[in-house]
Amino acid sequence: MDSDDSVIRVPYQQIPTSSGTKLPVPLVSIGLSHGPVLFKRSFEALVDSGADDCVFPTSTARDLGIDLLEARTERRRGVGGSEQVFIHAVNLHFGPYVINIDACFMEHLPISGLLGRRGFFEHFRITFDPAGSTPGMEFERVFRS
Repeated sequence: MDSDDSVIRVPYQQIPTSSGTKLPVPLVSIGLSHGPVLFKRSFEALVDSGADDCVFPTSTARDLGIDLLEARTERRRGVGGSEQVFIHAVNLHFGPYVINIDACFMEHLPISGLLGRRGFFEHFRITFDPAGSTPGMEFERVFRS
């Protein structure tokens, strides 16, 4: 991850495919914490403009010490169908920023996390550049009133 004062640049991850080629994927390193930062869980999440929310597996909530019985629940619809999600406030750590968001946690999420429009895109101006000399993304923090 490269950054100057206002822009974070992240190259696409090159993921090998079954055909032997590599697929550029928009993954970024993030951290999540809950309450006072005593424990932060770090991992890679997919930057997904098609996702409404930031979504993580329920196992991540448990790792952070979140009691899912205290979370708000809703049914959400996605590509895999409809599923109950647990919504709870967490701190999202990305680059030098810590942003308080309402994250969704779901039982059957096949990846470590999705960064969606609510919770992530609303805090950054994001440029996807798959054709540049180093294919990747740029994130510029925006502050809205």
